Amino acid sequence: MPILSFFSFYSIAINAPLAPLVIVAVVVVTDAAAVVAVAVVVDDDDDDDDNDNVDRDVDTDTDPVEEDSDDDSEDEDDTDSSNDDLGPVPTPEEVELEYTYPNDFEGRTWEDVVERGRFFRLIIDPSCTEIGKTFWCCNLLIELVFPKNTCAVTRILNYAFSDCENLQRTINGLPRGLVELGFSAFELCGSLAGELVLPSSVRIVRKSCFRECNSLTSIVFEASTDAVELDVYVFAYCTGITTVTLPLNLREILPVGCLQGCTSLMDTALPNTVKVLGLRVFKGCTSLRTMDLRENKILFIPVSCE
Repeated sequence: MPILSFFSFYSIAINAPLAPLVIVAVVVVTDAAAVVAVAVVVDDDDDDDDNDNVDRDVDTDTDPVEEDSDDDSEDEDDTDSSNDDLGPVPTPEEVELEYTYPNDFEGRTWEDVVERGRFFRLIIDPSCTEIGKTFWCCNLLIELVFPKNTCAVTRILNYAFSDCENLQRTINGLPRGLVELGFSAFELCGSLAGELVLPSSVRIVRKSCFRECNSLTSIVFEASTDAVELDVYVFAYCTGITTVTLPLNLREILPVGCLQGCTSLMDTALPNTVKVLGLRVFKGCTSLRTMDLRENKILFIPVSCE
């Protein structure tokens, strides 16, 4: 039975006129019993794509206030020195300082607790059930340790470890009972490396959860008997990942921008539960070669999915 090439499949839509319309085509796969109905939708809303990273843009058109220029210069110098003061970033093996969550952080953020310039390892207490926003933008966190087999964490909340740029690994992986990963929970953790395994207990991964984790090399969802929901841009711009194993019971829609900008992604297979591909879901995946759709009955593929 032949494998339907992703790019030949997409070629159905290449000649579509650039105007808002819907082309319905029927693709019959030779030697296959199933008939796949495809609706090709031309995305005429380029503004959405342009605004994907609005929150990261810096307004450079604003003129500086001359009378406060001296104060501004001092502030800039302080910012630069704070980054320089960190010095070389250690490996996890070189880190000696440890803190326990939530014990050492009750009612406080990491900035209230950690001495400036001291890299540390974070150990999650076995009784902890959820992790909040305590470590947002913490550039001193090197290693995250979850208890093996005894971890009670079920939720990692919004921005919990967002922009922890020097976080390099998690010991014992993500908790076996983890149910929910919040908005941007690990977004911009550019040093988090290797294979990311999401346990079978996971039910929802929210918007931009692992966006721009550029050192990850593969994503694996363990098999689950329950439906799993992915939000938009979950793995967008993870430029290092080469393979993705999506959950077998993924809900019907592969959401907008889910794998957008994953420039090293070469192979993936869609679970047969998926019926609709969101806008820009594979946009910028320049290394993607083929996609096996033999078990799928895809109903909608927007032109801008690639």
